[in-house]
Amino acid sequence: MLTWAPIIPLIGGMPLSMHKVFGTMPEYVLSWSAFQWNDQHFVNYIRNNGWSGKYYVLDGEEKSVIPDITTDLTDIPHVDVVCGTPPCAGLSSLSRASNADSPINDWMVKATEFVLEHIQPKIYWFENAPRLGSKSGTKVADKIRNIGKKNGYTFLIYTTQSRYHGNPQIRPRTFGFLFNTKYFGPHIRKLRDIPFSVGTLENWMTEIDDWVDKNTDGTSQMDMPINLQ
Repeated sequence: MLTWAPIIPLIGGMPLSMHKVFGTMPEYVLSWSAFQWNDQHFVNYIRNNGWSGKYYVLDGEEKSVIPDITTDLTDIPHVDVVCGTPPCAGLSSLSRASNADSPINDWMVKATEFVLEHIQPKIYWFENAPRLGSKSGTKVADKIRNIGKKNGYTFLIYTTQSRYHGNPQIRPRTFGFLFNTKYFGPHIRKLRDIPFSVGTLENWMTEIDDWVDKNTDGTSQMDMPINLQ
C-alpha cells in the first residue's frame, strides 16, 4: 500500500483527490505557519473524519491557528508520494505582480527543496499556474529542475485545462512531477494525453448528486462544518 502526505494543502482539493485515489488518509500534513489559515479547512475536515496524524509547521512557529500543531521535525517519516499546492499568484496571469522573480514563487522552490531533501519520496507532484509550463516560467522551472537533479530526481511538466477532462470549466493549470531515479531510472517518458471528453454543467452536477446519494447519508462535503475548533 502506498503512503502519502500533502505539503501546503491549502483548502485541500489536491489532497482530497489523493485520498480518493489511494483510499487512505495522509500519514501527516506539512506546511508553514503562513498557511495555517488556509490549511485549517482541510486539516479540520480530515480530523472530523477520524484522522489522528500530525500537522507539521516547518518554520517552528509556535503560534497556532490549527490546534495541536507539531514543530519538532526530527521524526518526519518517509512516504511514497507527496503532493503540493504552493501559492500560484507568482506566475498567475490574474496577478499584477506576476513574474518569474516574484517572491511568491519561492514557496514552490522551498517546498520542493524540503520534500526532496528530507522526505525523499518516490514521487513529488504539485500544482501551479499555467505559466510555469511556458517561457515566462522558465526561470522558476529551471530552479526546480536543478533542485531535482541535485537530489536524484527527474522533472516533468504537464500543462492542461480542466475542460479537456469532462469538467465544464475553463481552468488551465500546470502540474510538476519529480520522479526519484532510484525507483524510475534516469529518464521518464512523456505522459500520454488523457483522452479528451466533453461534459456539461447539468451532467456534472447530476453525477455529483448521484455520488453523494450513493456514498453518503445524503450530506455532501459542502454541507459539513469544517472550521469548528
